[in-house]
Amino acid sequence: MSTSESQSTRRILGLDIGVASVGWCVLEATDDQPTRILGTGSRIFSPGVDGDFKNGRDEPKNQKRREARQMRRQLWRRRRRLLKLFRVLCRLDLLPDPGAYDPSNLDEALRGLDAKLSAADPMRHDRIAAQVFHYRLRARAAQGKVDRHELGRALYHLAQHHGSGDPQGIAQCN
Repeated sequence: MSTSESQSTRRILGLDIGVASVGWCVLEATDDQPTRILGTGSRIFSPGVDGDFKNGRDEPKNQKRREARQMRRQLWRRRRRLLKLFRVLCRLDLLPDPGAYDPSNLDEALRGLDAKLSAADPMRHDRIAAQVFHYRLRARAAQGKVDRHELGRALYHLAQHHGSGDPQGIAQCN
């Protein structure tokens, strides 16, 4: 048996994968010792970001699309949540049933209910108090007995302003 037959020859591929490039090298190795370089190369490509990449002030190229998609989903979820609540409140007779549950009918039903409820409000002529009517309605519902439609409107208003802070000056109007 010759010495060349006892030695095993194989090829090794080395990769250097970076953010904006890939480097490669193919080696020939005998008994796990590199004997020669068969080929090398690199591929540089544009990074998937815009801006100052070297100083860390970059943003992904798809960030605008992602933010728009996130906003669409957030609005869809909010509309769906409010529609589901409106249906439940109508089923419990806490809000008047608009007949069809499309946005124009819901808006018309809520505007009609608001007009009816604010007509009975003693502070309806005060411009500032009229702006915070729903908040005062919520406070009245939390503190004592109210009409079923007032309770339903207060609950729906809570859901409409889910996650938002209290408006400025609300404590001054109460």
